[in-house]
Amino acid sequence: MAVSMSHTIAQINALGIDYPMIPGSPSGGQIRNTYQISSFPSVIIIAPNKSIVVKDIWPISNTILRNKITTSGGVPTQCPASAIEEEVVETLQLFPNPVSDMLTVITERALIIEMYDMTGKMVGNFSADGSKSYDCSHLNAGIYMIKAIDNEGQLIAVKKFMKN
Repeated sequence: MAVSMSHTIAQINALGIDYPMIPGSPSGGQIRNTYQISSFPSVIIIAPNKSIVVKDIWPISNTILRNKITTSGGVPTQCPASAIEEEVVETLQLFPNPVSDMLTVITERALIIEMYDMTGKMVGNFSADGSKSYDCSHLNAGIYMIKAIDNEGQLIAVKKFMKN
């Protein structure tokens, strides 16, 4: 008897698990074959469109995973949102935090600032050199991330802020 992908998802949901997983056979085999996952254990990065961006990441460490996510164009985060690791290579200041309307970003040099919600969707971007204010009044209340990138495309800092 063939097991459908929807049956597999229903099995996972029935377990009450809130993190991605692939169950054992028989339905796990179908998922492994569909996505051509060859090594076990393995970690994969899945894009929002459900395509696999990177597969068979092993061994796994925070550094390896962060590098794979960043080189794939993603923003490394951790769950829950309150546990997001901030990475700072050079000084980047945000205030006020939490913010209601205007968020001020202070940098040591010219940077591209990208703002993301917790789903990884970019909600804004701007250039900053020295001090720059950004109107956040259009954002919903919640936690957001700032990704600062230099002119060579290098990640300089990842910081979080809260919108009231």
